[in-house]
Formats: sequence, structure tokens, C-alpha cells
Amino acid sequence: MSSTVSEGIMLIAVVVAAVTLSQSFLQSMNIIQTKAGETSKIIGDKISTGVKIIYGYKVNDTSIKIWVKNTGDSILFPSNIADSDVFFGDENRIERVNYNVRGVGWNYVILSEDTSRWRQGETIEILITLGAPSASASEYYVSFVTHNGVKTNLNFN
Repeated sequence: MSSTVSEGIMLIAVVVAAVTLSQSFLQSMNIIQTKAGETSKIIGDKISTGVKIIYGYKVNDTSIKIWVKNTGDSILFPSNIADSDVFFGDENRIERVNYNVRGVGWNYVILSEDTSRWRQGETIEILITLGAPSASASEYYVSFVTHNGVKTNLNFN
């Protein structure tokens, strides 16, 4: 009888261990599925985003204008645009320019009737205002990087 009780206890222990192991496995699979879905969304967002600097010029010693076209399928909202990065400089010194609605930094205007979003085919005009005059250079570099890492750049005189 004692061996029957021992076998019963062992059976219960094996069942509990199996249930615990399967629960742990199912939780791990759920986490993997969630992460895969999040990663897929991020990659899809990045693939559908496209931008291209179409023109840029130095207005004066402290101001630069560039025009950037939305060439992707994504619609970008003002918060997405403001979360973007702008880099500017000459061949020897390139710096990140902070977003700033007024004053030193960069700001933008969506060049369309609906300024609440930047749609495919539409252009934004970016004004970069420097804190100090930029040195004269034979060539300038500007780069625009979207909130999700899609990059475009332009070299101009």
C-alpha cells in the first residue's frame, strides 16, 4: 500500500511539473509573439516612410532653407516631424540643429492646404537658423532624419 501512495505522490508531482513547464512555455511563446508583432510594426513603419531633400541653399550667414518631399506611403504628423533630426555644416564641421519653433534652431512649414499632416507627395520647407554665422565653405551638408530613422541628405554650394 505504501508503494501505491508513493506512486500516487510521484504521479501528482509529475503532473504539477508538467503543468508548470507548459505554463512557462506558453508565457514565453506569448512574449515572443508580442515582441515579433511590435518588431513587425516598427519595420513596416520604417519601410513605408520615405523622404528626399529636393533643394537647399544658404539664405545668408545665419539662415539656410531646405525643401523635403514625403516620398513614402506614411502620413507624418507634426509631432513626428518635430521629433526628426536635422544636421548641418560644412565639410569640416557638421552639427545637430535642435528643433525650435522660433529663434535659433530649425522649424518647418507644410506646403499644402492641410497643414495638420504631411502626406505622400507633399513638401515641407525647413528654415535652419544658426546662432552664429557659418563659415564660408565651398560645400555645405544638410541631413534630415525622420523620427523612425529614415535619412536623406544633400550637399550644396
